[in-house]
Amino acid sequence: MCKCLAKDRQNRYQNARDLLIDLKNLQQSKGSAVASSLLAYAYAASGNRSEAQRKLDEQKGMHEPGNPLLIAKAYAALGDKDQAFEWIERAYERRAFEMFFLKVDPGFDPLRSDERFKNLLRQIGLVP
Repeated sequence: MCKCLAKDRQNRYQNARDLLIDLKNLQQSKGSAVASSLLAYAYAASGNRSEAQRKLDEQKGMHEPGNPLLIAKAYAALGDKDQAFEWIERAYERRAFEMFFLKVDPGFDPLRSDERFKNLLRQIGLVP
């Protein structure tokens, strides 16, 4: 990918991260697990590995973690494929409707070459 496109993409993730921080601050009293999982992905995608890992560690400690596919995307962005597939499996077990987006969501690009991902798409029925 062209360096200018990569930089633009990183800037967009950083802007999204800032918006999610605002969202999380607004929902702080409710302890929004979904906002926290969104923030974990935004940190990971923008290259802030330490904050992403901190947010992911928070998710693991929650009785009801946030969106498992967002958590999976955060792990994918960090390059931790095993954790990403573990969280995708949780989403599959929950019958999460977002599973239909696996085939086209760019957040899962780091997993596409993995045979587990291909098998998962077949299992869901997203490939013939």
